[in-house]
Amino acid sequence: MAPTLIGAAEADPSIRFAFSDADVGNVSLAVGVADTGARMRLASAVGSRAGHLVFMQQVHGGDVAVVGRDQRGRGLEDHADGIAAVDALVTTDEDVVLAVLVADCVPVLLADPGRAVAAAHAGRGGVATGVVGATVATLAPDDPGRVEAVIGPAIGGCCYEVERELAEAIADEVPAARATTTWGTPSLDLPAAAAAQLRAAGVERITRTGGCTRCTPSRWFSHRRAPGRGRQAGVVVRAPDGSAPGRRHA
Repeated sequence: MAPTLIGAAEADPSIRFAFSDADVGNVSLAVGVADTGARMRLASAVGSRAGHLVFMQQVHGGDVAVVGRDQRGRGLEDHADGIAAVDALVTTDEDVVLAVLVADCVPVLLADPGRAVAAAHAGRGGVATGVVGATVATLAPDDPGRVEAVIGPAIGGCCYEVERELAEAIADEVPAARATTTWGTPSLDLPAAAAAQLRAAGVERITRTGGCTRCTPSRWFSHRRAPGRGRQAGVVVRAPDGSAPGRRHA
């Protein structure tokens, strides 16, 4: 089954993105029972192959790595072989499929039309350490206004309950993160925080898709709802043929 959220950058149809869901299968090798075909289906959705994927050993930090064709396949068959100690990837090479794994954290896919793409893992730690802004600065340091960003499925402020002290500490740094759960307790809205950090970095074209992972158990993996069950992924690539995969789906 193909990922349900597939599209292309508005200003550059050669840049393709996709987000997998639970129906595609568990894309993680480190959490839950891995689905051997899920990564192949994910790469196929953006017109590429599994061997062109690049994965990270995500650590909830703020570091960014620039990768190229030589890194294709990193982390594909062994989690320990993923790009170490980073939470964002940037490439200017064509046909390098950047992947971010999530199950409540925020996947952010970015495109600098005609030039480069990026994928960032913006969990609570990544928001606190500014991984989104660091990714934009690495992707398009001279003109971030060119960048298009897509924020994928992640836990929302409706469900991401945290202790009041933690909520206040994060919200003091990123006010957009301040939220309240549907049952009235302090929470963090990480997608809103990521969007605010994108805007602060100079990105104006921002799309949110997929909704809250915890709210929709039939569609998304969620660590808060079912720890250890699996991960979905976001991927982005600049295709060499310049063709578009189709219209954007919500």
